[in-house]
Amino acid sequence: MRSALPPNFSIIIPLAIVICACSSPGRRGDLNRADKSGQTVLNVRLVESYGPSLGSGIVLMEPTGAVYNELGELFISDKFTNGVYRLSADYRVISNEGGIGTVPGSFNRPGGLAGDPALNLYVADSGNRRIQILDRNLRHVRSIKSYFDDSDNPVNFYQPEDIGIDREGNFWIADNDKVLKLDPFYELLLEMSYDAPGNFRIGRVSSIDISDNDLVAIADPGNRQIIITTIHGNYVNEFSAGKPLCARWDSFGLLWVADASAGRIEAYDVSGNMIYRHIESVSGFKPSWITFDSSDRMVVLDSGQRQVLVYKVIRRVL
Repeated sequence: MRSALPPNFSIIIPLAIVICACSSPGRRGDLNRADKSGQTVLNVRLVESYGPSLGSGIVLMEPTGAVYNELGELFISDKFTNGVYRLSADYRVISNEGGIGTVPGSFNRPGGLAGDPALNLYVADSGNRRIQILDRNLRHVRSIKSYFDDSDNPVNFYQPEDIGIDREGNFWIADNDKVLKLDPFYELLLEMSYDAPGNFRIGRVSSIDISDNDLVAIADPGNRQIIITTIHGNYVNEFSAGKPLCARWDSFGLLWVADASAGRIEAYDVSGNMIYRHIESVSGFKPSWITFDSSDRMVVLDSGQRQVLVYKVIRRVL
């Protein structure tokens, strides 16, 4: 049993440990919903767009990560401004936090975001090599700079790009060239990397997402691939997908991939079959992130046009 923590180490135990059976942290809907496989996408239709100005003096420059909380508020990170923004359901800025720096509440190229049922926001503060935890109002709670390996030694994060939380309250962190699964006390449960044994090799991880039925999608632009595993680290599949910056599950079991370098969004099934491809008609379309609101509308961060784009996905059951 560990008697003391390193001086720079903090613990936060997410409420998900207590109420994880009720809802999925940072996700939408019922975790026990049936798998809706056999879906196809007929089309996506742009229904709303916001930006570059979001009001209150906030201008998107390089929008990078996005997540909804359980109240329908949208949080966006911006790597250029080093800011995190909290938006209402109608995309008005409610509050913001940030600025370049290392003090609590400042960031250095913030990336992916995750939320828990207690409405805390987790920010992958990649340039500062830490995870920052903020409350719903974007007030700093604490920072996590390291985790414990199998020998109970503290290991510093290298460059965390994204973070997810599974239904058991475990943290999944995309840390440059490896994926870490940590328990709520930040002890290492699983590591996937180039050197780790397994069916696949990881190059550079940009995003990670856990589906409602416990599948983990890893976007690896370093090797130009998508990797799918179970939450226990069991290999499921891998397939080529351009240069994916972000891969996100929808509630129907499809995986949506944003490829900014090619200016396109693609939807895949678990087997890696492409179901749909979308390319915007406007020039400079660079989708950098994808998330879904409570109505299963697809929300895309377009770093090229510096906008938030909202799409209705038109589906058909096969």
